[in-house]
Amino acid sequence: MAQRPDSLGLLVAIGAEHAAIHQLIGAIDERVATHTRAHASTGPGALGDLADSLVTGLTGHLVHEEHAALPLLLGTITPPQWAHFAHLHSRLTTADTARTGPDRWSTTP
Repeated sequence: MAQRPDSLGLLVAIGAEHAAIHQLIGAIDERVATHTRAHASTGPGALGDLADSLVTGLTGHLVHEEHAALPLLLGTITPPQWAHFAHLHSRLTTADTARTGPDRWSTTP
């Protein structure tokens, strides 16, 4: 990646997106966990707003990863490294889990 000085900025941006997504998931978890009759007066709107923000943020992030981060990865990781990655992660997946690899990722149909 030393040949691509712009890659550090991209990785920082992707990391910031991951942090924002995790923050939204945490806020949703907290809202669901604390939703009691005492909080019912706020209605489902707050949770709906958080869910909308998560969908918007996650969709934008996945598109950003597909169009910017994935090409960086594909230009950096060698076929043997992909094979090693696939081998390690194949133990973590089941028959109904989406498979990962450079020929399997896309947010577009």
